Amino acid sequence: MRNLVLILFSVVSGLYAQEPKSLLWEVSGNGLEKPSYVYGTMHVSRKIAFRLDDVFYTALQTSEAVALESDPATWLDFQDEDYFDLMGMRAADHQGFYIYPFVMENPKKENLAQVLSFEDQLLNGLLYRTSPFSQDFEEETYLDMFLYQAGKKLGKDVVALEDLEESRALVGRAALNAMRDKPAEWLQKRLQQQSLPNLMQEAYRNRDLALLDSLDQGMYSNYYLEHMLYARNRNMLERLVPLMHSRSVFTGVGAAHLPGEKGILELLRQQGYTVKPLVSRRTSKGTNAKDALEKAHIPPVLTERRPDDGFFSLKLPNKLYPINEGLGTTYVSPDLANGSYMLIHRMPTHHFIKQESVLTLADIDALLFENIPGTILDKTQIEKDGYPGIDIKNRLKNGKHQRYQLFVTPLEVLVFKMGADGGYVSQASDTVFNSLRFRPETDLPAKIQSPYKDYHFQIPGNYRFTNQLRKGTRQMEAYDTDSYFFMQKASLADMGYLESDTFELKQIIKRFTSDLGLKPKWGKASARRLRSLSDWHQDTSKKMHLETRILGPDYYLIGCVTPSAEKADAYFDSFRINLPEEQHPYKVIKDTSMLFSTNTTVPAKVFVMDANHTKNKKSYMPFHKKATYTNANNEAVQVKVIKSHDLYGLPSLDSVWARRKAKYRKSGFILGPDSVRVDTTAGLAYFDIQLRDTATQRTLWVRNSLRAGLLHELRAVRDQEAGPSTFVRNFFEHFKPLDTLVGSPVLGDKVPLFFYALRAKDSLALTGYKSVYFDKRHIDSLTHYISNYEWAAAQQPIQSDLIHKLIQINDPRVRPFLWQLYSQAYGNSDAQIQILQALTKKADEKSVADLLTLLETDLPLPNSEQEITSIFAPFFDKPELASALFPELLGYSGVPEYKAPIISLLATYYRAEALKPKVYKRYRNALINDAQLLLKRVLAAEKSEHAHFTYHKKERNRLAGLLSDYMVLLQPFSSDKKVQRFMEKVPRSQTPKVQVQYVLNQAILNGDTKPALVNDLAKDPESRVLLYEGLQKAGKLSWFPKTYAKRAELVASTLIRNQDNPEIKLEFVKKQSLTRKGVAYVAYFFKETGKKGRIKIHVLAYTANDKLSEPSYNNGGFELENTENETDGLRLVLEEFELAERKRAMVYRPNAYYFGVW
Repeated sequence: MRNLVLILFSVVSGLYAQEPKSLLWEVSGNGLEKPSYVYGTMHVSRKIAFRLDDVFYTALQTSEAVALESDPATWLDFQDEDYFDLMGMRAADHQGFYIYPFVMENPKKENLAQVLSFEDQLLNGLLYRTSPFSQDFEEETYLDMFLYQAGKKLGKDVVALEDLEESRALVGRAALNAMRDKPAEWLQKRLQQQSLPNLMQEAYRNRDLALLDSLDQGMYSNYYLEHMLYARNRNMLERLVPLMHSRSVFTGVGAAHLPGEKGILELLRQQGYTVKPLVSRRTSKGTNAKDALEKAHIPPVLTERRPDDGFFSLKLPNKLYPINEGLGTTYVSPDLANGSYMLIHRMPTHHFIKQESVLTLADIDALLFENIPGTILDKTQIEKDGYPGIDIKNRLKNGKHQRYQLFVTPLEVLVFKMGADGGYVSQASDTVFNSLRFRPETDLPAKIQSPYKDYHFQIPGNYRFTNQLRKGTRQMEAYDTDSYFFMQKASLADMGYLESDTFELKQIIKRFTSDLGLKPKWGKASARRLRSLSDWHQDTSKKMHLETRILGPDYYLIGCVTPSAEKADAYFDSFRINLPEEQHPYKVIKDTSMLFSTNTTVPAKVFVMDANHTKNKKSYMPFHKKATYTNANNEAVQVKVIKSHDLYGLPSLDSVWARRKAKYRKSGFILGPDSVRVDTTAGLAYFDIQLRDTATQRTLWVRNSLRAGLLHELRAVRDQEAGPSTFVRNFFEHFKPLDTLVGSPVLGDKVPLFFYALRAKDSLALTGYKSVYFDKRHIDSLTHYISNYEWAAAQQPIQSDLIHKLIQINDPRVRPFLWQLYSQAYGNSDAQIQILQALTKKADEKSVADLLTLLETDLPLPNSEQEITSIFAPFFDKPELASALFPELLGYSGVPEYKAPIISLLATYYRAEALKPKVYKRYRNALINDAQLLLKRVLAAEKSEHAHFTYHKKERNRLAGLLSDYMVLLQPFSSDKKVQRFMEKVPRSQTPKVQVQYVLNQAILNGDTKPALVNDLAKDPESRVLLYEGLQKAGKLSWFPKTYAKRAELVASTLIRNQDNPEIKLEFVKKQSLTRKGVAYVAYFFKETGKKGRIKIHVLAYTANDKLSEPSYNNGGFELENTENETDGLRLVLEEFELAERKRAMVYRPNAYYFGVW
């Protein structure tokens, strides 16, 4: 809610220390007929804010209007618009969609207890801003609300000085860069003795505006002060000045807005007004005035109010604001002037389909003593229009009175709660509660028509439908003498993924029925609807009929529990869905945050944060903003605005759209029809495309628009046949980027500008070099600057990037230049490595020859071994190049960074029989020496006290893999005494990979003599599968002990090898054939029992071509909750496998503790 203004006081600029200390200032002169007043408030209820002198009340009483930063009466209207939606910050995590909008929760007694004692934070922030921990140190409300109420009680107009949307935008921007890099030196010293809040409170207590200003200047950035204070000061004065010329005004604004050269007081002086402080003593006169204002009440004007479904009516001074959709629907109707409110909870019981916890009036009565706050003064059984209830009057410890009325209906529990300051409830509650009326039970049917015309149906007249008009899930329930009917509608604005229609239709029903313990029998499915039938528990006379439907982004679950199939058919046949029609008036909005205009029914965003936001960002740097515009019917359009770096440029519109299509293709979409339109007069270009996927009737409608330096992208979900809704169509068709000076035009050659900035050592070049587009036109410039420009140390990355881009250009001039550059770049290894990486990408004999020639010319010194690995990487699956690379490449294996990549490549070729041992024979002494040293490193790593840590285990395995490469390469020289001595020491290693390679070497040496180590390695789960696959490849699988050759034993070995703790207790459970998306798998299930009794279920699944050590699927272990048994676990992991590639789906675990938290 108003958390943007819940700051102790906003912060400001420089006030003159010689000014008198006061919070109240009189404004006169410059043509004012009567003086006006400005008071510096603190937005809290603490007593520090209420040190009010007699002159304060005199000024307030003699004024003709009260002006505040904003009008509290409008705050809930903005809350209803959803503040985070206005800020463009709505979350986009859609996992669990098939559960949360559709599963019905059966409330428990503790849920009702929470409702009874519920005190909404939003309501407290609106009316009181009190804390339960400091009530003895607080007033009845906060000072701003006190001024609002005083103005109303004294019959004065209350005026807002700010546009609330603009104020929110300014405050949002201020937060992006709030603090100075460090506080001012004088303030650092003060902060060693006192905290900043204490310093500010002390300054306010002493009415020291100069100190407040100094604290702001010392702590906060100029950017923050401009947006948080100065701009808002100017805005407030624009409204205040003409107001003061029409009447005497008492203005209350945050104290930080007053002082300083850009504060309200100085701005008034600059406009010719006389501003002087007012001070006086605080006597009984002021105390009496305050008491009189607090005790006074205004007779409210009561109007009949109803919720969406009209189930009840109540006469209230304000409309019903839905503020919470947690355990049902919560409404508030505040009477701000009197400090009163009506809070209404509607908690659905769902007991027609869930009987775990049925709440009765007796259950409610038993909860009252512990959960009604304060003392219960009176409790009476009542009845209203046929529904039983309880009337409760209570008094809180602070003297405030409350009154409750609670009712139980067949569909819900209703809690009406009235609260207020002092004794107002006792005076006014009878009138309000006596006006309460319910819709009585009826035998007549009801026709339900969506206000947006997207559905209509017929049901019994006894129904509950709390949300028909606003954002969120729509849920309807109804009943008659023997049947129960329901409908749930959820909308999903997922702009990044399309799912199979059939899967979604089925998954919603599966989730719903599994929660009820039912097994559905599937009916006939179509592209947009699916029906099912389930037996209704032990009551064989009834069935649960379900149907799911999809149209565009809207999902419907329609259900009926009835003994009559005819009733179910009649209900389903009456149900019609259509594209929605927007019912709110369209208007042109100008969104200055996202830089566009369109015709729509939703407000512009007040502020959207740049996803690439950095402090002190330059105007030429890129930004990326994204916001979703959602109407009250959950129809949504996503808008992105992308400003590239000013150095980003492309040669043509075709190249721009080609890049967009490549992006969509990379995201996994099937590209549908597209169209291009150019408006040369407006300087606009449009590119529309439909993004599709298989097995769905839905599509993403995407529109790109390019204007100068800004690219906008619109996305919306639509049905392929039915098309978009009127809301979406209007948004798209009227969308137009604003004509701004933001950014440099994308179309054009930015290379000259880049080189100009480079020569000038401008940060434009340093920040934007990666954005520059080069082609054949720029080869001469590229080669000139790469080789002739004097590159400073900070500019070396630019040179490397230019080399990389030059290499990408297919032109005969490039290769000779690179050869020359390589020879000249003696001190620039980054450049040399980039050249080598580019040359080896083709992985042919010519690239091998170039590589060897350049390495011989000058050997670059890399920053890491990985850089050399990347040079050789393209050769690993090209054994035909072995003779071209070796033995020449071995000449560089003495360089530490080159050693491992070269040895691994050599061993790969040897294993593939692509070269003979004679090729590297003359290097065998070096290989032996390296292998001996490496063995010592492996043994040392095994003995390390950190050997069990994940990082050290990975490093040990890396060393072991390299050691096994050496063992492979040395095996042909087993007659060499040095090799023999080395091999004799290898069994000292306990690392499975080394041990297995030792066995394989022995297999080759000793022929049919099985090494003694085989049985031990087969017995050890960490080495078992490695040994099996190694012997299989060597043709010695007969050596492998049959005891451990069972498939489950080998799969268990694969599982254990991938665990951080190999000493886990593992039990094979079962083997099962599975199918997912048409692919057949064989899955193995294991149960792991941890030290504290925690259980995990592991699943490894293989396709026909998978190696045992490389399954296609490994769930990583599914940990069970204490409330879940092994049978639950096997069901859950099977579901996890089935849903592994379904981005919106998640395993449903109703017995897990966190699934009860909504």
